[in-house]
Amino acid sequence: MSDGIDLINLAGLKLPYWLSRWVAGTVDEAVIPWPASGILVAKLEQIVTL
Repeated sequence: MSDGIDLINLAGLKLPYWLSRWVAGTVDEAVIPWPASGILVAKLEQIVTL
């Protein structure tokens, strides 16, 4: 998946899950939550020595 999907998952919204439920017709669009606002997320990229 793209990096944007990983970051929005950290904000509390699971896009693939909700999209599949919406397409399948098992959930109403009004029930799908919005991402949490005010949360700062970022990718952590550093070398780790094991």
